[in-house]
Amino acid sequence: MIDKALQSIVDELYGEMVKTGRAIFDHPETGLMEYESSKRLSGILKREGFDVQVGLGSLPTAFKATKKGGDEAPHIAFLAEYDALPEVGHGCGHNLVGTGAVFAAVALTRLLPEFKGRVSVIGTPAEEDKGGKIILLEEGFFDDVDIALMAHPSSINQIGRGGRAITSLTIKYEGKQAHSANPSRGINALSAVIQTFNGIDANFQRFPRDVNTNGIILEGGTADNIIPGYASCRFSVRGATKADVETAVSGIRDIVASVEVLTGAEARIGEELIYAERYPNMEMEERYGAYLSDLGETVTKADPEGRFGSSDIGNISLAMPAMHPYFSVTDSAEPPLAHTVEYGEMCNSDRAYEGLKKNVIALASLGRDLLADDQFRASVLNEFKGIRRKI
Repeated sequence: MIDKALQSIVDELYGEMVKTGRAIFDHPETGLMEYESSKRLSGILKREGFDVQVGLGSLPTAFKATKKGGDEAPHIAFLAEYDALPEVGHGCGHNLVGTGAVFAAVALTRLLPEFKGRVSVIGTPAEEDKGGKIILLEEGFFDDVDIALMAHPSSINQIGRGGRAITSLTIKYEGKQAHSANPSRGINALSAVIQTFNGIDANFQRFPRDVNTNGIILEGGTADNIIPGYASCRFSVRGATKADVETAVSGIRDIVASVEVLTGAEARIGEELIYAERYPNMEMEERYGAYLSDLGETVTKADPEGRFGSSDIGNISLAMPAMHPYFSVTDSAEPPLAHTVEYGEMCNSDRAYEGLKKNVIALASLGRDLLADDQFRASVLNEFKGIRRKI
């Protein structure tokens, strides 16, 4: 059941919650440029008595805000995203993700002025393209965290949705420019790019079964009477697991090496971080969904094995119990697609903030249970251990 005292606290915070979400929406900042959003969110937590550190390791727009209770453990962390997309602004609703994480932590610590353990908000920039959570994980800023919580806006309330692994590669070929009347005097970098596409298509059966790739040519020359001395291409590689993506990337490296021998062009491969597959912790997601149901929402359950989309929360879910459910911000039967201007407008509507309010109550309620209910917390940790044994 929903704690009436918690509902009253969230009611008191609602006006500031909406103001914060709209301010972030109105000032969209792309990955690693989220200075104003980071300052705004961390400032609220500092006012509430959290110990705040802004700028974590190599990420100047990341932050970690912690309030300590009677013990060091358990340590739960709400994860805040606040990066926007180029051209479409907050077309993925991160104005709501970051706002929700901050106000869930505020509501929880107001509800439980004395609690055991620690409550943190970790500001994780650049989810869309640079994997801020992965960098923070690798640089040690999750080392003392036991459990990670976040929720994402959507057209429906949904729990149990997993995610696929993904990475991207940029391949740059250096050849030798020449007049097209004397092609033997040059080394055609565009031919190297074309052969890379052909090689991937021809060797696709070498990749794990669920892997798929998609590529584009970034640069392929400037005039049709010049043999291109430079050309480049970019590929995304998706798979069921991080291991599958790593296998496919290794195969692409072999193909590029063969193309170098075939064409004489020299290649440079830029590999981005791998977003790992996501394993939803169903103990937490079902409890979160139950709280949304208590608030009058209809909640659907996805097949955890049926993974869709990719996010850097996947890497966190491999390191600790983590959740990434979805909360509804619309009643439309035909909602707009994500990563569009229209989706962003949906996530800044009055209806969206009504959904955000329920999400904050559900998140804070779950956080309370994780701090106060040793048996529930043990079941969460046991499920995570079971997932790790299967990987």
